[in-house]
Amino acid sequence: MVHARQPDLSYVRIIGSRAYVLIKNRRDRPARAKLQERALMGWLVGMEATNIYKIWIPQSNRVITSRDLL
Repeated sequence: MVHARQPDLSYVRIIGSRAYVLIKNRRDRPARAKLQERALMGWLVGMEATNIYKIWIPQSNRVITSRDLL
């Protein structure tokens, strides 16, 4: 250990855990209705940075990157 204090690992999530990704409005899509779904359910598969996560969405069978997840 080079420094006396411990590194901050509060942002680390458990790989393989369930993650809900926020669906954002884009300019080419109309705004969501009040009761329309606001998130996609997926599985956390990795991290790109301290606040950017890679999530596998099984419905579309693709991996997306997002910083907004639960």
